[in-house]
Amino acid sequence: MRRDRDDEGSMVESGAHSDEPPLASIVVGSEQSHGEVSTAVLAEKGCVAAKGGESADFFPEGGSSMGVSSGNVRAAGASSVGGAHVVRRGGRVLAGDKIRETAASLFYARGIRSVGVDEIVRAAQVTKPSLYRAYKCKDDLAELFLRDYLCDFIDRMAGFEAVYPDDPRAQIIAYFDDLTKRSVRPEYRGCALSNALLEYTESDHPVRRRAQDLKQDIRAWMAAKCRELKVADPETLADRLLLLLEGVYGAGQAFVQPGPAAQAAALARLVLDAAGCPAP
Repeated sequence: MRRDRDDEGSMVESGAHSDEPPLASIVVGSEQSHGEVSTAVLAEKGCVAAKGGESADFFPEGGSSMGVSSGNVRAAGASSVGGAHVVRRGGRVLAGDKIRETAASLFYARGIRSVGVDEIVRAAQVTKPSLYRAYKCKDDLAELFLRDYLCDFIDRMAGFEAVYPDDPRAQIIAYFDDLTKRSVRPEYRGCALSNALLEYTESDHPVRRRAQDLKQDIRAWMAAKCRELKVADPETLADRLLLLLEGVYGAGQAFVQPGPAAQAAALARLVLDAAGCPAP
């Protein structure tokens, strides 16, 4: 008989198991050349379409630089609250999905380490055994929260690709315009991945490693998008835009609004202009 895990998740109760796919570390670019994020990589990370009523996340099919379409990622009756992709089955939310949704909202609002298992199950109105039947430990739930955050990024970018097909500059600007608006909202807490890296300083901690992996995915996406712009040095342009992103994540929380983060979209335009990609 195994013991219950504590809030940081050391041990599981007998019979606990996870229905989620294994969280294997993946080096971005191993599936495709040029460091692009492939469909295989994203499928492994959990952005996999739900089929036949099975519990799953959602992965958009088709043709952008990340292998995603411009369609809505959350098809087939899915919803997203607080970053968690939740599968609705016949109008009913299963306990594991409710736990994932609740944990995502708490983790984003308060930080992962400050939220314990007891608080999650109370807020989700489920039992602790229900949590451990669905997830092996809190750390696994935290990793899924971060993976869902990447899926939200993919979903958002797919929408901009639909609005501005074949115009990567407009897609990037649309993202920064949207980020500028989101960053001045009272509930804004920056990037969940950046926050996790600040919380988990241990280099070998699985949550920190997951956050680092997913940050690399976003960098790979940005580099692929900059290559579509046909500029002289797309890698440098991608890094400059990423530094701007990281600045917004911090400034959006640090300053009374509207603060420096409100300048993100204007700065993105200047960075693109300077790289040789002016507005048409």
